[in-house]
Order: sequence, then structure tokens, then C-alpha cells
Amino acid sequence: MARTELKLEFISNSRSRKITFEKRKKGLMKKAEAFKILFGVDTCVIIYPMWKSGDGLVRPKIWPPDSKEVERIILSYRSEAVDHRAKHATGLREFFTSQKKKIDTELAEAHKANWEAKYPVSDEFLRDLSEPQLRSLQSAEGNRLKQTKTRLATMMEKRVVETVAPSYGIVPPRRSGPPCKRCRLHA
Repeated sequence: MARTELKLEFISNSRSRKITFEKRKKGLMKKAEAFKILFGVDTCVIIYPMWKSGDGLVRPKIWPPDSKEVERIILSYRSEAVDHRAKHATGLREFFTSQKKKIDTELAEAHKANWEAKYPVSDEFLRDLSEPQLRSLQSAEGNRLKQTKTRLATMMEKRVVETVAPSYGIVPPRRSGPPCKRCRLHA
């Protein structure tokens, strides 16, 4: 049977909150001990309770129980070079920058794969074609190239007219009939 997902929110009942706190604290201390034993790394946990003890002081729960070991771990952490710690720590800006780079790389690879799938240009594709098919392909691509060059020249000319016309007070002629869907000149 699967466990249901816990809804993380503040526990309003103080008695229930204290009981849950103690259970979680005990579990966390157990995990810290297992972490140190299994991996042999310095582990230190300091937990401050939400309430004061009977004498009015706030006493944290510390693991490992030996205070000299805790001091040794804290001193080794403090003596570690600040730039060394900073090198291993990642701020939000660095995290999101690296994620963006990763996503941009994946997106570029996906675009390339889509392009190659849509327009297969490989030696194997061309090797399988006969001479008449190759000539037909060359002719079709030549026609497409001419059309593209014509469209590009038209667009460049239109851009020049749009930038020069206002400075000379020239208003492009309006076309009668419905507006052209491809250009804004007659819109």
C-alpha cells in the first residue's frame, strides 16, 4: 500500500505540533548518525526547539552528542576558505543561468533534429536517386532559390521605401480591393 502525500502546512494544534516535532527530530538525528556511519563524513545537526525549557532557556538538540566533536566540525567548517565554500555553493542566479544554458542547448539540438528530419540532406539520400531524379531535384531547388531571392529583394525594397518615404513626405499609394496578406504596404 502506497503512502499518501503529506500536505506540508503549519500544524495549528500545539500538542500535535510538539509531538510531530519530537518524532521528526528523532528521525532526523537517526538519519544523521546513519549518514556519518555509512559514508564516513563529518555530520553535525543542531536543532533549536520552538519553545523554552522550564528554566526559560532555549536548549538546542545537538548531534553528535559529544560537544568536542561538534566544536571540531564547526571549526573545520569555519577554517575552510570562504572562496572554496563559495565555489561549491550555488546561488539562485547561477542555478537558473546553468539551467537556461542546458535548456537552450537541448532546444538547439531539437531544432537541428527537426530540421534534419524535415529536410533530409545526406549523401545516402542523394545516392539512392537516379540521374533524372537528381536533375529534377536540382531544377526544383533552383526554382525555389530564384523565388526566395525575388522575395528577399522585394522585402528589402519595401523596407527601404518604408524608411525613406516618411522622411520625404511620400505616402505609398493605396491599393483598391482587399488588403494584401503578405505585406503591410497595402494594409
